[in-house]
Amino acid sequence: MFQLRAGSQPCADESSAIPTRSTFRGLNIADEQFISAQRPASAHFWLTLRYFTKFIENQKMTKLNLWNKGDNVLLRGVFDHRPVYVQSLRVVKDTPEETALFIWPGAECAAPNGYIQQGHNGKWNRWQETLSNTLKLKKYIWHTNRFLILLEPEKFYSTIYIWNAASDKFVCYYINFQLPFRRTLLGFDTLDLDLDIVIETSLNWQWKDEDEYQNGIRTGGIKSEWVMEIERAQNEVFARIEKHTYPLDAAWLNWRPDPAWSAPCLPKNWEEVNY
Repeated sequence: MFQLRAGSQPCADESSAIPTRSTFRGLNIADEQFISAQRPASAHFWLTLRYFTKFIENQKMTKLNLWNKGDNVLLRGVFDHRPVYVQSLRVVKDTPEETALFIWPGAECAAPNGYIQQGHNGKWNRWQETLSNTLKLKKYIWHTNRFLILLEPEKFYSTIYIWNAASDKFVCYYINFQLPFRRTLLGFDTLDLDLDIVIETSLNWQWKDEDEYQNGIRTGGIKSEWVMEIERAQNEVFARIEKHTYPLDAAWLNWRPDPAWSAPCLPKNWEEVNY
């Protein structure tokens, strides 16, 4: 989805701080590691403490990284710790439950040169270029359509409202299957997983980019566990379509951006991935 388609300290090792004799090995579910304690009650205490600590850290990170309306942020696709596409956007809304981002013609973006040259004619092989480490990003200016992108935590898809910028006509809803987003100092990182659903205002729908999705699976770019999550996500999407529930209920249809907003741009460090 390019055009129709930017640290907390590690926890100490508790086991090393506990003088042990006969020990109980407890599974740390969060990190899939074992910790040691003198007895099961003590192990339970340290597990509870570790979960609580992680919860507090996550809450702090969420509060720290909530963006303000109008902020210039990046939405990046990241594969193997490097960006594979980058969009600059304005924040419409950012809460722990939902994030709304807006991109429109004039926004500065970056995409693989192969996509820019021939992505729209279906000749570009995304995964061949990505997996061979020959992928290089080139800046370009977003055109034609306005996207309002709705992100929900932990979901393997985003919901997009698309308008034609010239006519202001609503084009469609768009479900973009992708990895759950990760908050960063530049905005949000995810990864487009190729498969999409185009939904008309009547809620009639059709698949998009099925061949690209299957190619991603065959080449190993799209992992089997991601495919399983997409299949689960499809059930939720189809339930929303059938019941005409948010956000496929025209809730944002009459929304328009602040006319004072200038087109977003890429910062100097738009390629940095610091995790």
